[in-house]
Amino acid sequence: MPQPNARPCFSILAALLLAWPLQAQSTVWSVALDGSGDALDIQTAVDLAADGDILVVQPGGYPAFVVDGKGLSIFGLSNAAVFQTIPGVDDGPAVTIRNLSADQSVVLDGFTVFNSLVDVDANLDVQDCAGPVWLQDLFLDSYGAPSLRVTASSSVVLSDSLAQTNLMPTTPAGDFVPGPGLSAEAGSRIFGHAVTATGSHGVFFLTGMTPPNAPPSGGAGVQLVDSRGRFEGSDLGGGPGSAFDDDGCTVGGMGGPGLLVVRTPGGGPAGAVLLQTQADGGAGGFFDAGCAPPSLPGPDVELQAGSLTGLPGTSRRLALPGVATVGQDLTLAFTGEPGDTAWLFASTRAVPAIEAGPLVIHLDPDALLFLFAHPLPAGSGQVSLPVVALPPGIDGVVAPLQALFVDATGGHHVSGPRAVLVR
Repeated sequence: MPQPNARPCFSILAALLLAWPLQAQSTVWSVALDGSGDALDIQTAVDLAADGDILVVQPGGYPAFVVDGKGLSIFGLSNAAVFQTIPGVDDGPAVTIRNLSADQSVVLDGFTVFNSLVDVDANLDVQDCAGPVWLQDLFLDSYGAPSLRVTASSSVVLSDSLAQTNLMPTTPAGDFVPGPGLSAEAGSRIFGHAVTATGSHGVFFLTGMTPPNAPPSGGAGVQLVDSRGRFEGSDLGGGPGSAFDDDGCTVGGMGGPGLLVVRTPGGGPAGAVLLQTQADGGAGGFFDAGCAPPSLPGPDVELQAGSLTGLPGTSRRLALPGVATVGQDLTLAFTGEPGDTAWLFASTRAVPAIEAGPLVIHLDPDALLFLFAHPLPAGSGQVSLPVVALPPGIDGVVAPLQALFVDATGGHHVSGPRAVLVR
């Protein structure tokens, strides 16, 4: 076993390549709007790619795409975005990931994902995935549907991301259903690390749409229905209620809860575990004090036959860019408590989360590669490692990483996982 004061003295890439023969070699596909890549749009590249391949998406705005039953790693470079804005062209979510088997995984890194359609279920939709889905460094921005919806999926990680739902439409009858920033349903498990999630704050109203028939309330920051969530170092905010004109009297809607946990009759376990995470209810909407009752703020947490567990202590964090480039240094940042030692591990593959008491492991325990240990006297620290040239025939390597923190008393903690593309 390496000693806790071991310092990195080799390239992280060299260590990763020791494990590479255990993996099937991946093809790297380039997506570029200017025609310089293998495809002009992401969907074409998804269709061309084989299971386990890598997509690198150049900057620009791209139409919606679907990953169906195929394990892929999709990395967007600076200013890469996916837009769902044109009704009738493709009326699905901006991004859909579905039907992964337990031995398949998807990484989606580095995108803005935007929706402005009112007849879709979600902006980013994860459905029926037995294998792990890692969503990292995303800005999920939606008008008309929940920003992220996870359904019947065993292990979804959202890290270093913002998920916000802005406005929601009414039904044809004028009824209003607020939209959560993030929703998990039907037995899903979601793990949030350094996440901000905010619920809807008003009505999406366009020509021909029915106006609301009552004061619209704010949406939940996070909504868990028959599902379990664990959030570390995150902020969950309910949306504020919005104003409603009731025959000349302004009535304010109720604020949404920061966290809503619901267990339906006959449904599975529903609950949340929070570590260094703030949940705040949204403010009540503006109201006319002369004729309307005061609007109410939303609760910080609303439990409907579910459970809530608050863990003491500090969320440990591993941060690094999603893409590491040959010839440049890769900088990894560790954040914990003074006296911690951060132990960095890689694996040949991600697996559905393994919950071992307070620890959640996202790497294959049978294929772990220890990289180095880094003491954190002040509670945080950085390591820069050179990225050397790839061997002939290998265009890119995706490494799933996770850090184990050992504190000054010998206690163990883990960071959220991160995937890095070395190319």
